[in-house]
Amino acid sequence: VCGVKSFYIPRSNPDGVDVNARCLDEGSYDSISVEPFDGQHWEANAASLAHLSGI
Repeated sequence: VCGVKSFYIPRSNPDGVDVNARCLDEGSYDSISVEPFDGQHWEANAASLAHLSGI
């Protein structure tokens, strides 16, 4: 059982879903790609996420 929010719809990408990788069962995926993001300065960096949204 995962004790954190396992997934949510991010405000930067409202037509997508963000999944917390720590909530996935080990071995249920081939690889995970992590891209650093400055969430403390979200508004200034939100444009770097635009390519993830179809909206």
